[in-house]
Amino acid sequence: MKILHFTGSTAIGGVASIVYELSKYCTSRGHNVDQLSMCNEPHLIDSSGKYEDIGVRTFISPTSNRYTYRQLKSLIKTMREYDIVHVHQFPEQLYGALASMLKSPNNIPKVITTEHNTWNNRRNYKLLKYFDRWMYSNYDKIVCISPPVYDSLVKWLDNDRLINKITTITNGIDINKYRNAINNLEDYVGCTDGNKYIVMVGRLEHPKDPITLIKAIKNLPNNVHAVFCGDGYLKTQIEASTKALNMKHRVHLLGNVTNPETILKGCDVGVLSSYWDGFGLVAAEYMTAGIPSVGTNVPGLKEVIGDQDLLFEPGDVERLTIILKQLLENDNYRNSKIENGYSQALNFTSEKMASEYLALYESILS
Repeated sequence: MKILHFTGSTAIGGVASIVYELSKYCTSRGHNVDQLSMCNEPHLIDSSGKYEDIGVRTFISPTSNRYTYRQLKSLIKTMREYDIVHVHQFPEQLYGALASMLKSPNNIPKVITTEHNTWNNRRNYKLLKYFDRWMYSNYDKIVCISPPVYDSLVKWLDNDRLINKITTITNGIDINKYRNAINNLEDYVGCTDGNKYIVMVGRLEHPKDPITLIKAIKNLPNNVHAVFCGDGYLKTQIEASTKALNMKHRVHLLGNVTNPETILKGCDVGVLSSYWDGFGLVAAEYMTAGIPSVGTNVPGLKEVIGDQDLLFEPGDVERLTIILKQLLENDNYRNSKIENGYSQALNFTSEKMASEYLALYESILS
């Protein structure tokens, strides 16, 4: 089977992690897997060679402008070489839908897409419901990464004909990668004895709400630091805020890192303060790395954490502060949450996820 993943970033983020794990599984079973990205921004392109190491070729768009006829024409030509084209994210989903309309007469390739979020900005406008219905109707299968994503998409589309195309395959992670990682936190922040480190892995953007964590850190003792693995348009605001609050020495902005598991191993607690989240993949990574996972009580994240004691409402700085204080001051309590969290994370393995995707590929080709 020849499989093409069509996506944005190949280097960072939850989607990139899923594509990598899925590609690794499929190539190990003798399938040919390639990856195409319309984004040629250097910080979004993997340069580690990890895809090459598993036998995956990566093709990068020659132009940074995604919205051109040249992009569409190139995609149509490329996708006809494959049995399966798997599209991730928007605007790639739009191009995938257009290209699917123009695929070869023998209906090859089969084109599927994965929906990764419970919300996007298009859903702020009711008229775009009809646009989304058209877009998704051009896919042979639509996969949701969690039950909450499925529920929100079905409710949004509100179309009986499309429901039969929608299924759910839960995201997963490489358990051993995080469980057996080496602690390299000191290389990044210069650890000091007695300090405690609260980590957040994710974009520094509004949906992830990093500001709430900074406010909570301000309420905790001076030896408690925040570590952010990720980049985004809020970085400048965060730098200004931490300087104004005299917290610059307590907030570490590491930018995009290719090996976050080595950071997690040196931290004490992981936090996700997202306003919404299709599936809290990072929460499972925290738990597998051996730290408590604290997150917002939102669909897609609360199901992964699975512990009401470690949940807070979006933007609730006071509740987050209380949770962090209890975890940092009570070792027995923290250790019990670590043990329970690891057991919970075993429900979300990359092998289970990838085997279900491969079975789906085979079923729609048969």
